[in-house]
Amino acid sequence: MKNKTIQAILIDPFSEKVTRVETGTSLEDLYKILQCDTITILGMGFGARGFDMIMDDEGLLKDSENQRYFKYKLFSQPYAGRALLTFSNKEGDMTSVEDDVMCWHIEKDIIWYKPAKVELEATLAGIGFGKN
Repeated sequence: MKNKTIQAILIDPFSEKVTRVETGTSLEDLYKILQCDTITILGMGFGARGFDMIMDDEGLLKDSENQRYFKYKLFSQPYAGRALLTFSNKEGDMTSVEDDVMCWHIEKDIIWYKPAKVELEATLAGIGFGKN
C-alpha cells in the first residue's frame, strides 16, 4: 500500500482526550503516533460506516502501573494505550475519517478506565497470556 496522509481520530487515554489528527499510513507513521512497536487492527462495524481501530498489539502486556486504558461503546474489553480510528475503502486501504464524524461523537462513548490488577490478569488469561 502506498503511503499517504489521512485524517484520523486519536484516542489518548494518557491525556483522556479524543482529537482529530493527520497521519501517514505507513507502519512507521502508525508506530510513531501510537507510540508502540506492533499494531493490531480491529474492524468496528457500527452502522452503515465501520471504523477500523488501530492499536498497540502488546498494550495489555505492558507495565500496568504506567499504562492507561479505555473502554469503547458496549465492549467489555479494556483497550490499552493509544488507538487510532480510521475508515477503509472496498479494497481494504486505510482512508480518512469523514468530516462529519466529530471527536465528541467518539468521546461520548469512551470510558477512561483503570482496571484492577485482578481484572487485568483475568483479561490476559482470557486471551491466552495468563498464568498457567
